[in-house]
Amino acid sequence: MKLNFLDRLQGEQSMLKSEAMIARQYRLQEWAEQIKDCNNRPYKVTVEDWCDANGITKANYYYRLKKVRQAYLANGIDAEEQTSIVQVPIAKTAITHGELDDSLWRTLSSDHL
Repeated sequence: MKLNFLDRLQGEQSMLKSEAMIARQYRLQEWAEQIKDCNNRPYKVTVEDWCDANGITKANYYYRLKKVRQAYLANGIDAEEQTSIVQVPIAKTAITHGELDDSLWRTLSSDHL
């Protein structure tokens, strides 16, 4: 069976869409790795310094970060990758290091009596 022009054109468009999708996914994976690298940068290195060292602008870094986040949210959150947020109460009074040691010692001593 011979394909007519429109059938061939639709097939080519479908193939181009697949190639574009693969290219986009590859790009997002690269960007995600860059973002991970930036997040693991040394404490005193700023995002701007990291970007300069890696040949991208700060604006481009944040654009990539936004696109990676959007892709992540669009694909849903994997149950294994979910993190729990736990509220930690803040003490109303300050405890010095020595007081903490004494308090901890008393607690441990009373538990073992």
